[in-house]
Formats: sequence, structure tokens, C-alpha cells
Amino acid sequence: MKEEELVAQAPEIIENPTLQGELLDDLPEVAATPESEIERLQQEAEGLKDALTRQVADFQNYRRRTEQEITRTMQYGKESAIMQVLEVFDDLERSISAALQSDSQDTAFIQLRTGIELVHQKFGQQLAKLDVLAIESVGQPFDEKFHEALMQQPATADIASGNVLQELQKGYKMGERVLRHSKVIVAV
Repeated sequence: MKEEELVAQAPEIIENPTLQGELLDDLPEVAATPESEIERLQQEAEGLKDALTRQVADFQNYRRRTEQEITRTMQYGKESAIMQVLEVFDDLERSISAALQSDSQDTAFIQLRTGIELVHQKFGQQLAKLDVLAIESVGQPFDEKFHEALMQQPATADIASGNVLQELQKGYKMGERVLRHSKVIVAV
């Protein structure tokens, strides 16, 4: 019924209970109490808030794990590349050592040796910038974290038993991580 019709029929509706019932039947259903509807909506809102909070936490954990994995992958790639370059660095050191043992006074030879020494020095500086440092071994106590014992020889007056007597191949570390263990001879 329209509003105007209701107003016109108001005296008749008031006196006739049957018309009142029909009128009530025409009204849309209303919740039993407004308080129960409010409680239901509050519970639904709390559930959605909890779900959203969990989703945000899951996403933050995912992002943190992804960033850590990227960092580990980059570090592994960096270490792998440096390991290959260390072989070239060792070759430069061996070349310098061999050149120093030569007694040649040829100017070209001395200039070549000086050039190789400069390249070696610059190479070492670049490795240091990457936080790659040689492991000090000779005279130090043997430590399996940093050294790989290849042989044992009797101790000398300068080096006590259990210390590194000679280094056969230099070891390197990047930060606190060992890239390559020093290959050493240990005094017994």
C-alpha cells in the first residue's frame, strides 16, 4: 500500500485486527532484535580483521624470506666468482716469487717484474675492497676452521709443536666466511 492509502484507511485499520495482520504481513522481515544483528556484524568484522592481520603477517614473512634468499644467492655468486679469480692471484704471486729468485739485471726483466708486482698489489687492494683477506698461517696455532694440514714435520726453534710450520697455498676468507682453507705443514 502507498502512504496516502494508509493514511486514508487509518481509522478502519485501527478498528480491524485482520487488516492490521495483513499490513504486518506486507512489511519486510526485520531481525528479531537489532542488538543481535549488531553482534553478528561485529563478530564478522573481527573475523575479517583477524584474517587480514594474518595475511599481512604472511606477506611480511614471505618478503623477508625472499630478501634473505636473494642476499644468499648474491653472496654465493660473489664467492664463486672470487674463488675462480683467486687462482689467477696465486699465479701472479708465483710469478713474482720466481722473478725475485732470478739474478737477472736486465732492464726489461726488472720492468716486467715491477709491472707484475703493481698488478698484484692492485689486485690485492680490489680483493680487500670486497672484504677478501688472506688467512695468516705461518707461526699460528693449527685451526681446522682455517687450515688444511697436508703434512707434519718436526718443530723448529722458531715454531712450536701444533703450530703451522709452512704454508703451501694461501687461504682466504670473506668477512668471517672461509673461501679457501690454507694448505699447511704442521709442526709436531
